Amino acid sequence: MGFLHRFIANRFLYREGSDGGRKSLPVVRISAIGIALGVVLILLSIFIVRGFKLEIRDRINGFVGHLKIFHPDNAHNQYTQPLLTPSALLGEMRAIITPIDPKGVVYTFADQMGVIKTDSTYSGVIIHGVDSLYDAEFFKKYLLRGECPTFGSDEGSRILISSYVANYLDVDVGQTVMTYFFDGERLKVRKFDIAGVYRTGFKDYDENIAIGNIRDVRSILDWSEEQSGGVEVKLSDDRLSDSVYDNLYDLLLQRVNTGGERYTMLTARDMNPAMYGWVDLLDTNVRLILILMITVAAMTMITGVIVIILERVRAIATLKALGQRNHSLRQVFHHVAVRILLKGLLWGNAVALLIGALQSHFKLVKLDAAQYYIDYVPIHISIWAILLTNLITIVALYLIIFVPTMIIANIRPAEGVRFD
Repeated sequence: MGFLHRFIANRFLYREGSDGGRKSLPVVRISAIGIALGVVLILLSIFIVRGFKLEIRDRINGFVGHLKIFHPDNAHNQYTQPLLTPSALLGEMRAIITPIDPKGVVYTFADQMGVIKTDSTYSGVIIHGVDSLYDAEFFKKYLLRGECPTFGSDEGSRILISSYVANYLDVDVGQTVMTYFFDGERLKVRKFDIAGVYRTGFKDYDENIAIGNIRDVRSILDWSEEQSGGVEVKLSDDRLSDSVYDNLYDLLLQRVNTGGERYTMLTARDMNPAMYGWVDLLDTNVRLILILMITVAAMTMITGVIVIILERVRAIATLKALGQRNHSLRQVFHHVAVRILLKGLLWGNAVALLIGALQSHFKLVKLDAAQYYIDYVPIHISIWAILLTNLITIVALYLIIFVPTMIIANIRPAEGVRFD
């Protein structure tokens, strides 16, 4: 019986062409295209949202780490009150983090606002000084020219600046710039050699952050080797943040209770609520798009199947007259609908993957970084997202197939054979 259903379904899906070959009905092509467009929009929406989430989190974590610990008297962007960070404390923190994330990194930092001045102009920056344990892979990834300084070493004062600052000041790798700092009492001047120029496209940070050696910032602030602006923690996986946070919280609370210094600890989300809130809002948009596109695809399929049924009323009536039952004929149109569905899914997946791959490689579609935080549309192609989207689409549309095939029960052989 299954063979008979497939045979009849093939006859309903195709018609004889003028050249003697078989051609699919226009309604079949239109229905498949409608499903394909829905799948393309769903998959691209998921690829883009996942891309935005990963890229924005990667950039935020690259600049501020996953967790930041500092003196509670400081705002989280001005670390003027030093925090005692003895090696014993850092060792205890690493001992806690390593079992959770062997690739996790703990390092000290110190920030100081300053003004880089050239002969013709000037630009305000924050010198973000880090120690030798700092993981510079993030900035190496976005390095345009030059090199990353060896942080924490005794080599000359070298900094990494963004292309925005470099272009604004008209300076480049190898040049020396005068930088002015005010510590609340007096003006201090330091010379910095530009070691490299980076560009993340993350305008909020690129315009303001220069990466340097913590030794230089401590010198400007007259801090000792055990005084820092705070401690940053970088993890290999953003999902480990909560677990690490809880364990470090217990350690710091224990030190406070035994007469130690007070601490404030924030996650990257705490320090950037607007950006994370915007990314979370994208998830809602994707769910809405998923519902709308599946609804549109369902209506397209229902319409297509109904049109095919109406075009084949005489054939259905004849089959009924020959003894075919309603259930058997509905199975035939289930085969018809599944063929349309699979064809639409195949086209939709192929087009979505092609567009996604082109955008991921060539970054063809650009964005305004001031509005979207990134200057291009990021794409992250996920196999699991593709499989889940296809599964949801197949299940939803297959269940809806039963609706249009109910018309078959109302077709009577005597009236159907006269239908035109």
